[in-house]
Amino acid sequence: MKPGTPTLRSFVFLAYGLTWVLLGPWFYVLNVVHQGQVPSWLWALAPLAFLGGWGPSVAALIVTARAGGRSAVRRLVGSLAIWRVPMGWYLVTLTLPPLAGASCWR
Repeated sequence: MKPGTPTLRSFVFLAYGLTWVLLGPWFYVLNVVHQGQVPSWLWALAPLAFLGGWGPSVAALIVTARAGGRSAVRRLVGSLAIWRVPMGWYLVTLTLPPLAGASCWR
């Protein structure tokens, strides 16, 4: 590995950093300042909180781009479209989340 090449450490720090910089204000204001009651203006921060959930994915793209350039990013994104899963797993992934959610309504 060449000096200056992004490493696992770069990914971890970037993933945590992006996630908590974007999610931190939402959680602080919601839980510390307003004790769980959501004021209407807090919804303006909701898109940032949503993006914070994508922190690890964005970090992976950034570190991959620095390590291998555009071709590496294309390979990474392209690997997401490889579906070698038995059809039964599609049934599980499409039915399990609604069933889990429905069990909460009892």
